[in-house]
Amino acid sequence: MAEAFYLTGEIEKYGSGFIRIREAIAGYPTMVLTVKEAAGGFSAQLQYQQQRISETTTQTTDGGVNGGVNELLQLIQSSPGVQISEVMQKLKVSRRSIERWLKQLREQGIIEFRGAPKTGGYYMKASREIGD
Repeated sequence: MAEAFYLTGEIEKYGSGFIRIREAIAGYPTMVLTVKEAAGGFSAQLQYQQQRISETTTQTTDGGVNGGVNELLQLIQSSPGVQISEVMQKLKVSRRSIERWLKQLREQGIIEFRGAPKTGGYYMKASREIGD
């Protein structure tokens, strides 16, 4: 059956679904994916636990930037030219979340990308400091 879905273009590849789900929810620490064997098949359950909001996660920089973005800004300031792969390792956040935060910061004029697409990195814009 999986081959039929693959051939019709309904799925991209075999066996990558759970890996992609885990990667997608990596940026959401309160979400848990549980897979169990059940009666000749399996059961997958995605749970969300209510998150307690602390004062540190509600602090903002430049109107509306969340706590994760503050960490990203500090990383870019302390490591000019940092690349997405490095950010993922240091902040333990999914690529999708980082790309969303970077887009937001670029649109606000706080950071910029310099260099070639594969070898370039992110920098604070000239005369910008965190908290300005």
